[in-house]
Amino acid sequence: MLNELETTSIGEHQAIGQIVKRIRIGNLFDCVGIWSTREADRYEALSDAAVKRKLEGQIDDMAVELGANPLRCCIHFILDNKKTCRAVSMFDIGTGDDRVIGYDDTIVLMGLFITNSRAEGIGLRDKQLYERAMRQVLLEVGVESLSEVDNPLAERTYVQESLFSE
Repeated sequence: MLNELETTSIGEHQAIGQIVKRIRIGNLFDCVGIWSTREADRYEALSDAAVKRKLEGQIDDMAVELGANPLRCCIHFILDNKKTCRAVSMFDIGTGDDRVIGYDDTIVLMGLFITNSRAEGIGLRDKQLYERAMRQVLLEVGVESLSEVDNPLAERTYVQESLFSE
């Protein structure tokens, strides 16, 4: 089945074949972190494929200069236009008024991923150095504000509170 998926996934479905190939050889990306910036006007320039490849090369080079193991990074940008923060219109039957609750927001989400992070000798220090390199490279191209976003894939610890007081 994997052979079939890898060889027949072409055109718009070529990503499937690439994922199968990566799974087979263990060339998987590990998430270093996810950040956001309100500098949404930078999205078009940053998300261009050639620009991304150039940024990734600069991040790789700088991370190695800082002392990281030579890995390959991938940076991914997503324009979040009213997806995570959206105003809601409502009619207040008590007052007869139309109201808007909340506000619309547009941000750019950025994920930094590295390959081979499961190899022996690769660890938290490398991830920290790649993050530092990413921040510096993005600063050099005009992205001045980055805020860390909770990793949605991280394991969460939930505390169950009692409904009844003792």
